Amino acid sequence: SYLPYVAIIFMASSAYARREVHLVFILFGCFVSEGIARALKHTIQQPRPLETCESLGVCASPGFPSSHTQLMFLLTAIRASMLLRLFEQKRAHSICVGALESIAILLSAAAVAWSRVYLGYHTLEQVQAAAAIGAGLGIAWVWLMARLDGAFSYVSTSTLGQWMNLKNSWGVADVLHAECIMYHSTAIAMPTASKSKAAE
Repeated sequence: SYLPYVAIIFMASSAYARREVHLVFILFGCFVSEGIARALKHTIQQPRPLETCESLGVCASPGFPSSHTQLMFLLTAIRASMLLRLFEQKRAHSICVGALESIAILLSAAAVAWSRVYLGYHTLEQVQAAAAIGAGLGIAWVWLMARLDGAFSYVSTSTLGQWMNLKNSWGVADVLHAECIMYHSTAIAMPTASKSKAAE
């Protein structure tokens, strides 16, 4: 069940490499999910499976909900919800890629949930509840991001945001296609500008 840690590292790397404000906010959502899971564990105090917790050495740790499962279904719901945003403005190619990504994340989340039960760390009910909590939190997180678009723009255009090269592409339907067009436009314009300076 190392996939949740891989997902966190991937999100952190993406946020750093792409400098997208909403990716930083999604990464923050992962930590919020972990905080909620820990709070529920210590509030509800539901034990882990008695048949296996002793051999695993986790009997002292509450088992409801599974934080691993909750995080993976959070990311599943976020990716699927982002696919549906501005759906009519997206190209068929982007929709297909987004659908494949969503399915891959869903299968990964299901594998993590199954492994937590199979390895004896959680009961089936604990991972089912975690999946529901994570999915619900993911949908709510995208809803919140949609209402923070103005804040994302403010952060990206602030002095600090410009110094860090932050971007806000939350309102762009097909980000990679838009960046590709921008790149080619810049690449075409640069030789033209060089020739103009040379002619002067």
